[in-house]
Parts: sequence; structure tokens; C-alpha cells
Amino acid sequence: MLPLFRQILVSIKPEFFGKYILLDKLAMGGMAEVYRAKAPGAEGIGKIIAIKRILPQYSTNNEFIDMFKDEAKIAVNLTQANIAQIYEFGTEMNHFFLAMEFIDGKNLRQILSRCAKTQKSLTIEQCVFIMGQVANGLDYAHRCTDKNTGKPLNIIHRDM
Repeated sequence: MLPLFRQILVSIKPEFFGKYILLDKLAMGGMAEVYRAKAPGAEGIGKIIAIKRILPQYSTNNEFIDMFKDEAKIAVNLTQANIAQIYEFGTEMNHFFLAMEFIDGKNLRQILSRCAKTQKSLTIEQCVFIMGQVANGLDYAHRCTDKNTGKPLNIIHRDM
């Protein structure tokens, strides 16, 4: 569901985005960017989350806004260990955004890049484990139904 993103980590001066504080830019794709952010909490105790928002140049483009809304409508129905959880869909400063689970660690592209640089390979067991987890998440998404209507969502994951 989430588009492919170029992996970047850009330290930025913390920026307020509504009730959230954007800490670092993690990635940027064709229509959106993803930030590591802090959600508010009492006494300054907050949760680290990810904020995905439409790129500024597309924030008034109805086609991109509709695609982002469609993604949100589907993603809020997905609750599975291998799929990042969506906490909130909203608008702030004329930008649609998703507040979602932040998963700390390396993604598969980063791991494979590191393997290539060190001329090491993943073991068969590691490959089977990774593919099993991917298959579990995809199977769940393909079988998922709308929580309100019970109708199948008919998700086909374009980004795999």
C-alpha cells in the first residue's frame, strides 16, 4: 500500500506540525514524505511515531489527494504484526497526513545493500523467515474486510 520511498535520513530543526513535532525526514517518494515525529503526551512524555504527508507541490492536486485518501481508507482497516499501524488520518497546514507506527530499524533494502557492500549473504533460514513474514502480511491484507461494512477490501499490493 505504501509507495516505494527513497530512504534518506535528514536531520532537520524540529518542526511543529499541528500537535506533532517532526524530528527527522526518513524518506521521500513520488507523492509523499515520511518523518520520524513525536506525538504529544502529558508531562512531555510522548510516543515516537511516523508522519506521512503529501508533498507540498501536490497538496492542492485533487488526484493526489484522492489517492492519499483512498490509501488512508484502506490502511485504517489493517491491524497485523507485519503492517505498520495507522493511528490518525487528518489535515494540518493544508497537508493531508497519516500518523502511523514508527518501526525502528533497517528495512530490507538497507540490509541487502549492507550485504552487498560486505560481500556477505543472508542465510537460507533468514531469507525464508523474511519471506514468510512478508507472505503473512500480504495474505492478511488480501483477505482483509472493511471493519464497518464487512465487505472485502480487495487489496492488491502495488508496491511489492
